[in-house]
Amino acid sequence: MPILPRPFTSELKVLILAGSNELPSPREVEIRARRGKETPLEGKAFLQLHGRLVIEYVLDWLREAGLEKVWVLAPAECLALIPEQHSFMPIEQTPGASLATNLQEAKDVLCPADGEPTLVVFGDHPLTTARALHDFLSFCGTRLHEADFFHGMATTEAYAAYSKYFRRTSVWMREASGRATGLNLVVSSRVHRVPAADHIYSVRKLERLGRFFSMLGREIYLLGGLAPHAVLDSIRMFIAKDFEKGIRRGGRFGRFCQRRVEALRRRVPMARLESYAARLFDAERGVRVAPLAHGGTALDVDFAEELAIIEENWEDMVELTRQQDAESSARDKQRSEPASA
Repeated sequence: MPILPRPFTSELKVLILAGSNELPSPREVEIRARRGKETPLEGKAFLQLHGRLVIEYVLDWLREAGLEKVWVLAPAECLALIPEQHSFMPIEQTPGASLATNLQEAKDVLCPADGEPTLVVFGDHPLTTARALHDFLSFCGTRLHEADFFHGMATTEAYAAYSKYFRRTSVWMREASGRATGLNLVVSSRVHRVPAADHIYSVRKLERLGRFFSMLGREIYLLGGLAPHAVLDSIRMFIAKDFEKGIRRGGRFGRFCQRRVEALRRRVPMARLESYAARLFDAERGVRVAPLAHGGTALDVDFAEELAIIEENWEDMVELTRQQDAESSARDKQRSEPASA
């Protein structure tokens, strides 16, 4: 079992966000279907996956990591579905509450002290592991003096191991590229603009051009002098995601797209994106992205098609997470061994 890295202990408070999400209207769902888009799911954390609720796997890896103070935020009827053997403290979601409202209500319940970090995870990430969480907290633990908000990002290379099952685009930055995970560490007493979470979450996948322009407008409004760079970097990342799709076609066109992606990523330093996020959230000490060599941390069940794929290939995908966990443990062991004479 992974030992919690310093300075974290079993007393670290954990919030699992498993609230109900707002689904598209029936007309929007119909339009998505005609366009070949996936079918959004409601109550994702409480759907069945390989004979258990999705959230049970989340509770498992938190317990395996040694974390004992766990709260689950969800509608009352969903909380009642969690089997009794799981130890957690319930927070009933206010009907129709947004992400920002959920976070504020949870803060009032958890009552973190000034400067105390809280681990915030999503309840629909069944393929995260205790080892992946250990690596995330190791990154955070050495940087608590320089940031108030940490977000885990599964690297593109690690996520590529699952490309047999999923084809998703990445966020491309100079130092690294990857996909968002459900792992976050927040020092809430030093993060003063929680409502920004609603906007960022709503546009995070940039699936529609309208949402992209919505994000640009928000950046211009909130970022002040940083806005010109932020707009240019957003455009670069948006274009890079489309070129990434072209890479899959292979051949001459794929190589052309690969060169374009590399050219675009060189123009977007990770530190600059972190500075935008720090301004959006009004985080006193900053925001940091934690690259993780665990592709499973980026796999959730937002859509019915995703859930079906994970169900069908469950054993193989669990084996992939074990392999990446073993590789992570081996790297740690190698770093801890004294250099040979």
